Amino acid sequence: LVLDERPLYCTETSEIEMVVTSSSIIDLRLYSKVGGFDEMLFIGYIDRDYSCKVINAKRTILRLGNVFVYQENGYANESSKITIGNRTFYASNYSSERYYYAIRNELYLRRF
Repeated sequence: LVLDERPLYCTETSEIEMVVTSSSIIDLRLYSKVGGFDEMLFIGYIDRDYSCKVINAKRTILRLGNVFVYQENGYANESSKITIGNRTFYASNYSSERYYYAIRNELYLRRF
């Protein structure tokens, strides 16, 4: 993807501090070593928790250049379109259950 003659996505592999677990490539030996995903989290914050575990294990997280996944959050569509002036926004359309877990998981992780 190119925007204004510049690549929209970085083409180089680089070290990052936080990973999004959707479509991630995970070293299963490291996954086992750090205790895997916290099943208490269910929806949301799984990636933040896992990233902290990897960093605490003194390992690095890499973002691979030229690799990306197109993903829409919350099933945004034309019915969720909001126009203010000349700007257009899309409401997330998440269920109330999704918001509940997002808030609960944030509070759960702050305990540590």
